[in-house]
Formats: sequence, C-alpha cells, structure tokens
Amino acid sequence: MTDVESINQQLQLHGLNLKGEPLYRIVWSDFQTEMRYGRFREFFQRIFLREFVGTKEVPKYNFLKERWILERWLPPELVYTPELPLSSQGSYEPIYVFQDKNGNYLPPILKAAEFVIGRAEHPTHTTPEERMNEKDEIERKEIEHYMDALEVSPITNALHMKEAVGYSKEIKKQ
Repeated sequence: MTDVESINQQLQLHGLNLKGEPLYRIVWSDFQTEMRYGRFREFFQRIFLREFVGTKEVPKYNFLKERWILERWLPPELVYTPELPLSSQGSYEPIYVFQDKNGNYLPPILKAAEFVIGRAEHPTHTTPEERMNEKDEIERKEIEHYMDALEVSPITNALHMKEAVGYSKEIKKQ
C-alpha cells in the first residue's frame, strides 16, 4: 500500500457520502478529468476543424501539473448545474494543493490533510468584517485588562500627576 492509499484510508474516518465514497480524498492532478460546459475548439493535429458550444470532458487541473490535491466532496445542492447532468450526483472540489508558497512539490502528509480538513469543517471566520470585529474585540479586552490592572482612584491619579504628596506615619513599637 502506498502512502497516499494509506492516507486516503485514514481520511475515510471523516465520513462517507450517500454513495459510500469518502468525503475527502487525495488525488494526483494529472489523472483527474471532469465535464465542463463552454466554447471549445477542435483540431486535427494543427488543422482547425470547428468550434462548438457544449459539454466536453477536459482535464480538471490543467493548471496544476504533477501535484497531489486534497479534494472535498460537495453535495448536489451546492454544485448542480443544468448544463452538467452528472453534477446532480455531487462533485469533488479541491481544497488544498500539496505545494509550497513558491509552487514547489510537497509530498502528501496525513497531518497536513487533517489540519486542512479541520479548518474546512470548523472555519473561524467567514467575512473580513467578522475578522475586523474580532480584532477590535480583542483590542478592547486588552485595554480593559490594562485599565483594570491600574489602580485608578482620585488619590492615585493626583499622586501620579504630582498634584499631591503622600506620607506615612511610622508607628513605634513599645
């Protein structure tokens, strides 16, 4: 069993769809195809034959060569398109490409896949406004914490501003 087969077996623990397929899987980009609706040109070698509008099976990741991809199955209610009859059965969509920020190949690792799946299943933010509100709330709590830590009373304030003098009476023990 290869590493990817082993990882895919572990990913099945995240659940199966109604057809018994895993909700998450890792696939090789060069082997994936899908039906797409659009305008297509057909050639015989270098000779242009025709252009047509319709549905055609094409490489799914023609923009990603030789990469492992973590895909998530989405139900038909999220992906159905009338021009693509097979979309009524749901579809696998990419959520992570195993490559670094410079586009260099990274091998698939279960821990990385589990992390991405966790973020997909439990997102922390959905909009920039929510992220900004959370940042403002954290800042407000931080300021409140420091204000509470300061003993702010009229006497303390006057002493701090050098508007008052403090003294203490020494008690002698007998």
